[in-house]
Amino acid sequence: MTVPEETGSQADTTRSARAGIPAFVGPAPVPAEAFGRQVVDVPAQDGEHRVSVRFGGPAGSGRPPTLLLHGLVLSGRYLMPSARRLAASRLVVVPDMPGCGDSPHPDVPLGIDQLAVIARGLLKEVGEPAAVIANSFGCLIAVELAIRHPEAVRCLIMAGPPARPGLPGIALRWMSTAVREPPALWPIGLQALRRTGLRQAAAHLRMARRYPLRQRLTRVTAPVLVVRGLRDHLASRGWAQELASACPQGVLIETDAVHTLPYEIPELITSLVDTA
Repeated sequence: MTVPEETGSQADTTRSARAGIPAFVGPAPVPAEAFGRQVVDVPAQDGEHRVSVRFGGPAGSGRPPTLLLHGLVLSGRYLMPSARRLAASRLVVVPDMPGCGDSPHPDVPLGIDQLAVIARGLLKEVGEPAAVIANSFGCLIAVELAIRHPEAVRCLIMAGPPARPGLPGIALRWMSTAVREPPALWPIGLQALRRTGLRQAAAHLRMARRYPLRQRLTRVTAPVLVVRGLRDHLASRGWAQELASACPQGVLIETDAVHTLPYEIPELITSLVDTA
């Protein structure tokens, strides 16, 4: 099934510590069929892992490549509205991380540090430094990547940051956020959950709840944009402000959206890449 075209709103954006947010303009998205699929073997600490990757866009555009990292239990499929817009002007790489989407399950769910190694391995193949756009759990992978390999990350856009570690009532907050997402996203999420499975989902949820995100962000030297949806019940405004303030070069942007921002508002997310 083809990923439905983006359906999110194009509301006004508020911002802190940044002026001149770009308008929702840019090249038209490339067709979905313009993206290729490839399964690559990427080395990690425990050996090689097979990773299914979507890729598209001109390799010799003169613009840095862009890596998009998906959230908990999901795959790169829901990131395609943003990926298709970016691919009109640059090389774009959208992996299904091991155990998600079309990538095989590892024997044991990989940790955040191991997933960051996978992300770096992909960037070494397409070029560095890259812009990294991450949603939810993918933000944790992106932060580790930026800390361990600062030369690989030109900028980091946390498009829908994850919940505060140890946040009480996380299941209720997740459900109240999920029902506000575009209905076209629900079958994509359910299919991804079936493929990922509860074992890996539970393991990654435990990792996310233990990961000291705010403290780790103090070590990220690349520019960081924290983009929060005003209707997101997982990441509060106060938590998003803490994350942006923790970064040496951090900025918070809020907009009328929920949590899966690369799917909901691809125009804004892609327009931020060249201004971060």
